[in-house]
Amino acid sequence: MNKLRLSWTLLNLWQQGKVDEAVAFYLKLERKETPEMVKGKELHKLNEENLKEARKFIKEFGGLELKKPRVEWKIEMNYNELFDLVGVIDAYDEETKTLYEFKTGKMSAISYLNSHQLGIYSLLLQKENKPVKKIMVIRWDGKKTDWAFKWFYPELIEEAKNFVDSLGPEIYQFFEERGII
Repeated sequence: MNKLRLSWTLLNLWQQGKVDEAVAFYLKLERKETPEMVKGKELHKLNEENLKEARKFIKEFGGLELKKPRVEWKIEMNYNELFDLVGVIDAYDEETKTLYEFKTGKMSAISYLNSHQLGIYSLLLQKENKPVKKIMVIRWDGKKTDWAFKWFYPELIEEAKNFVDSLGPEIYQFFEERGII
Protein backbone atom coordinates (compact mmCIF):
# COMPACT_ATOMS: atom_id res chain seq x y z
CA MET A 1 0.00 0.00 0.00
CA ASN A 2 1.35 3.41 -0.98
CA LYS A 3 1.07 6.23 1.50
CA LEU A 4 -0.23 9.67 0.68
CA ARG A 5 1.85 12.70 1.69
CA LEU A 6 -0.55 15.24 3.15
CA SER A 7 0.38 18.88 3.61
CA TRP A 8 -1.51 21.98 4.64
CA THR A 9 -1.57 23.18 1.04
CA LEU A 10 -3.04 19.94 -0.29
CA LEU A 11 -5.65 19.80 2.49
CA ASN A 12 -6.57 23.45 2.02
CA LEU A 13 -6.97 23.16 -1.76
CA TRP A 14 -9.10 20.05 -1.28
CA GLN A 15 -11.29 21.71 1.35
CA GLN A 16 -11.92 24.60 -1.05
CA GLY A 17 -13.06 22.14 -3.71
CA LYS A 18 -10.05 22.85 -5.93
CA VAL A 19 -9.53 19.19 -6.82
CA ASP A 20 -7.60 19.79 -10.05
CA GLU A 21 -5.27 22.23 -8.29
CA ALA A 22 -4.81 19.79 -5.41
CA VAL A 23 -3.82 17.00 -7.82
CA ALA A 24 -1.49 19.33 -9.75
CA PHE A 25 0.09 20.47 -6.49
CA TYR A 26 0.59 16.89 -5.30
CA LEU A 27 2.16 15.87 -8.61
CA LYS A 28 4.36 19.00 -8.51
CA LEU A 29 3.06 20.18 -11.86
CA GLU A 30 3.80 23.75 -12.86
CA ARG A 31 1.28 26.15 -11.39
CA LYS A 32 0.35 29.49 -12.89
CA GLU A 33 1.64 32.22 -10.60
CA THR A 34 0.34 35.75 -10.39
CA PRO A 35 2.82 38.65 -10.13
CA GLU A 36 1.74 38.96 -6.48
CA MET A 37 2.62 35.31 -5.83
CA VAL A 38 6.05 35.81 -7.40
CA LYS A 39 6.68 38.92 -5.27
CA GLY A 40 5.53 37.06 -2.16
CA LYS A 41 7.98 34.22 -2.85
CA GLU A 42 10.79 36.72 -3.39
CA LEU A 43 10.09 38.42 -0.04
CA HIS A 44 9.82 35.06 1.67
CA LYS A 45 13.25 34.05 0.29
CA LEU A 46 14.82 37.37 1.34
CA ASN A 47 13.37 36.94 4.80
CA GLU A 48 14.71 33.38 5.02
CA GLU A 49 18.21 34.51 4.03
CA ASN A 50 18.16 37.42 6.48
CA LEU A 51 17.01 35.19 9.32
CA LYS A 52 19.81 32.73 8.60
CA GLU A 53 22.49 35.42 8.35
CA ALA A 54 21.38 38.07 10.85
CA ARG A 55 18.65 36.27 12.88
CA LYS A 56 16.38 39.16 11.98
CA PHE A 57 13.24 39.55 9.85
CA ILE A 58 13.42 41.87 6.87
CA LYS A 59 11.68 45.23 7.41
CA GLU A 60 8.61 44.11 5.46
CA PHE A 61 8.05 41.45 8.13
CA GLY A 62 8.70 43.81 11.03
CA GLY A 63 12.48 43.60 11.54
CA LEU A 64 12.18 41.54 14.74
CA GLU A 65 15.35 39.81 15.93
CA LEU A 66 15.13 36.19 17.04
CA LYS A 67 17.35 34.45 19.59
CA LYS A 68 17.63 30.89 18.19
CA PRO A 69 15.74 30.73 14.88
CA ARG A 70 15.14 27.62 12.86
CA VAL A 71 14.12 28.69 9.34
CA GLU A 72 12.27 26.87 6.55
CA TRP A 73 12.22 23.74 8.66
CA LYS A 74 10.72 20.81 6.78
CA ILE A 75 9.17 18.27 9.12
CA GLU A 76 7.65 14.95 8.11
CA MET A 77 5.79 12.56 10.35
CA ASN A 78 4.19 9.16 10.02
CA TYR A 79 0.58 10.08 10.70
CA ASN A 80 -1.21 6.76 10.22
CA GLU A 81 -1.26 3.72 7.91
CA LEU A 82 -2.72 5.76 5.01
CA PHE A 83 -0.70 8.93 5.04
CA ASP A 84 2.25 10.93 6.28
CA LEU A 85 1.99 14.58 7.24
CA VAL A 86 4.57 17.08 6.01
CA GLY A 87 5.02 20.81 6.45
CA VAL A 88 7.59 23.56 6.20
CA ILE A 89 7.75 25.86 9.21
CA ASP A 90 8.62 29.41 8.10
CA ALA A 91 10.43 30.11 11.39
CA TYR A 92 10.57 28.73 14.89
CA ASP A 93 12.46 30.47 17.69
CA GLU A 94 13.74 27.79 20.04
CA GLU A 95 14.47 30.40 22.73
CA THR A 96 10.93 31.78 22.94
CA LYS A 97 9.16 28.67 21.60
CA THR A 98 7.37 30.83 19.04
CA LEU A 99 6.08 29.57 15.71
CA TYR A 100 6.17 32.24 12.97
CA GLU A 101 4.17 32.17 9.75
CA PHE A 102 4.79 34.81 7.06
CA LYS A 103 2.12 35.91 4.62
CA THR A 104 1.81 38.41 1.81
CA GLY A 105 -1.37 39.63 0.22
CA LYS A 106 -4.68 41.24 1.03
CA MET A 107 -5.94 39.05 3.91
CA SER A 108 -5.04 40.48 7.30
CA ALA A 109 -2.68 38.62 9.62
CA ILE A 110 -5.47 38.02 12.10
CA SER A 111 -7.58 36.25 9.48
CA TYR A 112 -4.95 33.48 9.33
CA LEU A 113 -5.00 32.74 13.07
CA ASN A 114 -7.97 30.38 12.88
CA SER A 115 -6.48 28.43 10.00
CA HIS A 116 -5.76 24.75 10.63
CA GLN A 117 -2.32 25.41 9.13
CA LEU A 118 -1.03 26.66 12.48
CA GLY A 119 -2.40 23.63 14.32
CA ILE A 120 -0.83 21.27 11.80
CA TYR A 121 2.51 23.05 12.17
CA SER A 122 2.19 22.89 15.97
CA LEU A 123 1.54 19.14 15.67
CA LEU A 124 4.64 18.72 13.50
CA LEU A 125 6.74 20.69 15.98
CA GLN A 126 5.37 18.57 18.82
CA LYS A 127 6.58 15.49 16.93
CA GLU A 128 10.08 17.04 17.01
CA ASN A 129 9.74 17.64 20.79
CA LYS A 130 9.66 21.40 20.18
CA PRO A 131 6.94 22.98 22.30
CA VAL A 132 4.97 25.93 21.00
CA LYS A 133 4.01 28.67 23.43
CA LYS A 134 3.05 31.41 21.00
CA ILE A 135 2.02 31.59 17.34
CA MET A 136 2.73 34.72 15.30
CA VAL A 137 1.42 35.54 11.83
CA ILE A 138 3.19 38.43 10.12
CA ARG A 139 1.76 39.79 6.90
CA TRP A 140 3.05 42.33 4.39
CA ASP A 141 0.42 43.75 2.03
CA GLY A 142 2.85 45.67 -0.18
CA LYS A 143 2.55 48.85 1.88
CA LYS A 144 2.38 47.94 5.54
CA THR A 145 2.97 45.10 7.96
CA ASP A 146 0.44 43.72 10.38
CA TRP A 147 0.93 41.14 13.10
CA ALA A 148 -1.41 38.81 14.90
CA PHE A 149 -0.68 36.26 17.57
CA LYS A 150 -2.29 33.75 19.83
CA TRP A 151 -1.10 31.62 22.68
CA PHE A 152 -0.82 27.94 22.02
CA TYR A 153 -3.53 25.79 23.62
CA PRO A 154 -3.54 21.95 23.61
CA GLU A 155 -6.89 21.70 21.82
CA LEU A 156 -5.20 23.27 18.78
CA ILE A 157 -3.49 19.92 18.14
CA GLU A 158 -6.79 18.03 18.42
CA GLU A 159 -8.46 20.49 16.06
CA ALA A 160 -5.65 19.96 13.54
CA LYS A 161 -5.93 16.17 13.84
CA ASN A 162 -9.70 16.36 13.33
CA PHE A 163 -9.13 18.46 10.20
CA VAL A 164 -6.58 15.97 8.82
CA ASP A 165 -8.77 12.99 9.77
CA SER A 166 -11.84 14.51 8.10
CA LEU A 167 -10.20 15.18 4.71
CA GLY A 168 -7.27 12.76 4.53
CA PRO A 169 -9.19 9.52 3.90
CA GLU A 170 -11.27 11.19 1.18
CA ILE A 171 -8.16 12.47 -0.58
CA TYR A 172 -6.48 9.10 -0.19
CA GLN A 173 -9.43 7.26 -1.74
CA PHE A 174 -9.65 9.72 -4.64
CA PHE A 175 -5.91 9.50 -5.35
CA GLU A 176 -5.85 5.71 -5.04
CA GLU A 177 -8.85 5.22 -7.38
CA ARG A 178 -7.13 7.34 -10.02
CA GLY A 179 -3.76 5.66 -9.66
CA ILE A 180 -2.04 8.79 -8.35
CA ILE A 181 -0.67 6.88 -5.38
